[in-house]
Amino acid sequence: MKVSERGTVLVALLLLVAGCLAGFASASAVMDDGVSGVDAGGTRTVEVAATGSAEAEPNRVMIRVTVTETAETAARARRQLAENSSHLREALDSVDVPEENVTTVRYDIRYDRDPEVGADGPYRAVHEFLVTTPNSDRAGRVIDAAAIRGDAQIDGVRFGFSRERYRTLKERALEDAMDAARDQASATAASEGLRLTGVHQVRTGGASAPETFETRSFTTGGGGGRAPTDIAGGPRAVQVRVVVAYNASR
Repeated sequence: MKVSERGTVLVALLLLVAGCLAGFASASAVMDDGVSGVDAGGTRTVEVAATGSAEAEPNRVMIRVTVTETAETAARARRQLAENSSHLREALDSVDVPEENVTTVRYDIRYDRDPEVGADGPYRAVHEFLVTTPNSDRAGRVIDAAAIRGDAQIDGVRFGFSRERYRTLKERALEDAMDAARDQASATAASEGLRLTGVHQVRTGGASAPETFETRSFTTGGGGGRAPTDIAGGPRAVQVRVVVAYNASR
């Protein structure tokens, strides 16, 4: 743990490297400014802010898959879309994706309008699915099955955590943030001849989670002697921010 000071300005930036989280990567906490003062009730306080972060490999990978069909009538577009959606589901079943892990997020049938001339073309039917798998290795097989055997478009991938792993990481990140906050508060109090006597107030910010779609191009394999699709997730972090006010005395 290292505390650095610039001149007489009582501002510190602290980087706390925590021990390894069992089964996960390490966690860290970054400190913000620490200030002391007297609240409305006359109590001396030291207030600090800290951000804790815990990392782990994602165990929830979500793939956005779309089936699209065009036809001269809405009824024919719907029928063709239903057939191809069934082919997609069969392809996903072939790589052992449970039915409950395939959900519809969009279904749409409308005229395919040409923006250049303002004319209506054939009907365009779209069925968009969200397919969930437990890890990156499985995600590559799902993408190949959907794109090659299911004739579907892959629109994006996002990485996240199961509810249980997210809860564990959030608790660890919060613990590290609170530990770092106390270290910073102790240093700030000591610089002004004070000592901490207890926690006065704690405020927490919302925990961040890595579930933003990462749209990218995929080179699918699995057919014609090509290598299968490889998806590298990499570690993802859950972060928690706290603002803690401590009681202090001379």
